[in-house]
Amino acid sequence: MSTASDIEVWNRIKITAYACNAPPLAIWLCILVRLLMTKEIRELMPLIVVSVLMIVDFVSSMAYWQFQYNQHEKRIKGDLNHPVIANQILEACGFTSDISFYIAHWVFAFSYLCLSYRFELIKKNLNEISYNRRLNIVNAIVCVIIVAMTAVIWVLDTENKYNAEDYTYDIM
Repeated sequence: MSTASDIEVWNRIKITAYACNAPPLAIWLCILVRLLMTKEIRELMPLIVVSVLMIVDFVSSMAYWQFQYNQHEKRIKGDLNHPVIANQILEACGFTSDISFYIAHWVFAFSYLCLSYRFELIKKNLNEISYNRRLNIVNAIVCVIIVAMTAVIWVLDTENKYNAEDYTYDIM
């Protein structure tokens, strides 16, 4: 059973989450606004996608820790009416945070992969259009793997199978 000191610990964790997520959130918002103000939006689309995904990551991370605190506080007071729904909301916030973080990093890495691939094609005087299909296939496969592994973590976490969840994180 949780105690009042546990609530104080969760409150400090919540405050730490806000302190750690609010400054980078503000920075990513400024970056997004700056990117949207340029005329070369089409060329900067990967960076715009990364910015939006990182904003989603920070917002959902703050929501996760806020829900975590609220859930523990209500559990102590004894007025947690729907614990399964509350847990699913909590896990959905975690899933959203994880998936946006992983996809943002993949988009960033993939844009550099495409750039280096284009340099190689230009160096060899090959047609870029014929080789773009391979890159698109790689991108789709990696995105599906990221979503599938994060969904597996969500399912294992909701069923309290933490050892299996740890193995899934190790794979990623």
